[in-house]
Amino acid sequence: MESLKNIDALLERERGREAYAYSKAACVKNSYHLARLCCGSAKSVVPQRTLLLTAFRHIEEALKMDANNEKAIRLGVKITRALKDCPTLSFQARKRATDAYVEFLEKYIRFEPDDHEARFFRARCSFAILNSPFFLRPLYKAVFFRPPTKSLREIIMDFEEVQRCLAAKDVILIENEFYLALCYIKKGEIQNALRCLEVIDEMECDGRDEQKRIQEKARKLLRKYSVA
Repeated sequence: MESLKNIDALLERERGREAYAYSKAACVKNSYHLARLCCGSAKSVVPQRTLLLTAFRHIEEALKMDANNEKAIRLGVKITRALKDCPTLSFQARKRATDAYVEFLEKYIRFEPDDHEARFFRARCSFAILNSPFFLRPLYKAVFFRPPTKSLREIIMDFEEVQRCLAAKDVILIENEFYLALCYIKKGEIQNALRCLEVIDEMECDGRDEQKRIQEKARKLLRKYSVA
């Protein structure tokens, strides 16, 4: 109500441009908070998909009015991540949500370049598509309407940026080192690949089976390319 009074007051003083800007900001804020409310309540409401889809609709409305709103983009990542993994959502709706998630990630990384998790997901997904055999490419059309496309150099830059961000925290992500090594091998930069593989070889795994499998694969590649 206060917002409407302020808009009316501006219009009465013939300050239409200011009234429009104020109204637009208020609408963006309202759509954002409605989306946040729906997303936050989705876990405790059945069916979950109804609130998530409503949240997605509101966040889309907010971004139509303010395409670079950082808070809305952050929330968009969260909403679409939940939507793409929602088991009760239709197959086509999950495909749309997956596409939207990738698009939100692209926007999010522009203003959060040091978010290593977002970069790693983007790079891993792009590498899987780039590295897949031709006969498997149609499978990605079952997951995406518009599969993410990045060049090998762009993918390497993402993995290297993840490596840089984590190094500043004195942390090594074994999965990132492994994918980066695979990228270097594909590009023919064997010495760079060997450096990543040696890091994995020397790591003490935390006991997870996945980490052990990656380390075993890395050691096989290390033996293969060290001899070469």
